[in-house]
Amino acid sequence: MEPKHILLVDDDTGMRDVLRDILEDEGFKITTAENGKIALQQLETQTFDLVLTDLKMPQMDGIEFLECIEQNHPEVKVIVITAYGGKNNYDQAKYLGAFEFLSKSIRIEELKKIVKGIISRENEI
Repeated sequence: MEPKHILLVDDDTGMRDVLRDILEDEGFKITTAENGKIALQQLETQTFDLVLTDLKMPQMDGIEFLECIEQNHPEVKVIVITAYGGKNNYDQAKYLGAFEFLSKSIRIEELKKIVKGIISRENEI
C-alpha cells in the first residue's frame, strides 16, 4: 500500500523541516511548500490526502490558500497549524473547511494522533 501523501505549507524552514521529519517517521510521504502560491501549484500536479498549512505566510497567506482549496479542491482535508490562533482566524479557517485548527505549540504526540485520525477517517469514506 502506498503511503498517504501530505502537503506541508509553512514559510518557516525550521518548522517545515521538523514537521516533515516527524510525519515521515510515521510513514507519510511529505511534500513541502513555503507559501500558498507554491502549494497551489503542487495541488494542481499531485494528489494529496491531507494539507497541513500555516496562516501567516508571504505572497499568499493561509486564509487565501484555504479559499482556493475550498473553490478548486474541496475534497482535500486541511489542518491549520499556526502561532496566530485568534478567534477571527479560527472562525475563518473553520468556515473555509479546515478540519482542525492547531497551535504551533502542540505536543508532537497530539499532532500525530490528529493527523492519523483525519487520514483514517478519509479511508472510511
